[in-house]
Amino acid sequence: MSIVTTREQNESLPLRSCIRWWRLFAWTFWAGILLLWLLRTFVAQSHLLAAPLTYLPQILVGPALLMIGIPGWWWGRRLMLLCITTGIGFHASLFGGFWRQKAITSGVPLRVVFVNRGDQDQLKWNEWVGKQSPDLLGLTDLRGRDGPSLTVGAPAIGGLPYLMRIGEHALASRYPFKGTQVVKPDMPSAATIRVQYLPAARFEVDAPGGPVAVYVVHVRSPRDALSKYGSLKMWKWTLLGVPAHVSTSVTIGHYWDEQKLVIEGLLKRIEAETLPTIVLGDWNLPDFGPRYRRLTKQLQDAHRVTGKGLGYTFPGDLSHWSALGKPWMRIDYVLADCKHWEIQECLVQSGQEAARSQHRALNVGLKRIPQLPTKL
Repeated sequence: MSIVTTREQNESLPLRSCIRWWRLFAWTFWAGILLLWLLRTFVAQSHLLAAPLTYLPQILVGPALLMIGIPGWWWGRRLMLLCITTGIGFHASLFGGFWRQKAITSGVPLRVVFVNRGDQDQLKWNEWVGKQSPDLLGLTDLRGRDGPSLTVGAPAIGGLPYLMRIGEHALASRYPFKGTQVVKPDMPSAATIRVQYLPAARFEVDAPGGPVAVYVVHVRSPRDALSKYGSLKMWKWTLLGVPAHVSTSVTIGHYWDEQKLVIEGLLKRIEAETLPTIVLGDWNLPDFGPRYRRLTKQLQDAHRVTGKGLGYTFPGDLSHWSALGKPWMRIDYVLADCKHWEIQECLVQSGQEAARSQHRALNVGLKRIPQLPTKL
């Protein structure tokens, strides 16, 4: 016996099919975003398979879930609500900056500026830094072409009267220096990794109220490490030990192991300081995950305390197409120890001010917390 269907029932079959496919796609996308959140929050660079996910543009996750959820207004409002709330939750840490702005109750006693100088727009940089009147100006990734511009009182260093440089790290200051040190992280005796670059320098500044330790940090970029993920030869070498005619240290996971050792080694040195401490640096570390939490365990992140907005500092003119021409991560930080400093303000250089610069500069106001005299 044949089943006779009405014209209305025949017309509804394509619609029911669309609804089923939408629900399947929405659930799959939602589960993928949940997995991404779990990986970036609890794993991140700790595992080589999850590490690349932390350096991808993620600002569009919320809008994508919103767009996917819109058909749910007619086809399933519970699933629509789930998509929207997940998108908001995924960006909760980003949204926090919009209402975390802290009012400045008095003048800023110490104005600190930091920027990675690699691929900066020199003219715009000179114009911008000249307006900031910094007391301390930290620079990393200095290259040969920066040599002529790095002189005392030059526009490139905001006209500051004192300047010290160690390798690619430099600090210009309104106050005289008491000393400088090369900083190499102490590696565990059992470590098979050897750090082949200088990640930081320490400067001691004779500031008002007493000496201050300033660290200028630049952790090696993961750019080369990320490029290895597209090489079948590197996967064979990393997972199977198949000879790839490269050094045994050049594997897909080598950079992430090195990054962990460098960050831990630097932080042990910094956290052992007895002087008031300020850390200026490009850590090449996004602001989430276990390694960021380790970074801010005893140090205040200026943007997290007083910053407004997303605070993204990288990349500038080299933005990925999916980020719509905007920076998509925070890897540059001004940090200060909690005991000696109150962070009063944190501003990120705007796109117009940075122009064709790769990194956005940070401008932070600090106030020293009076310390009670030690009882004898």
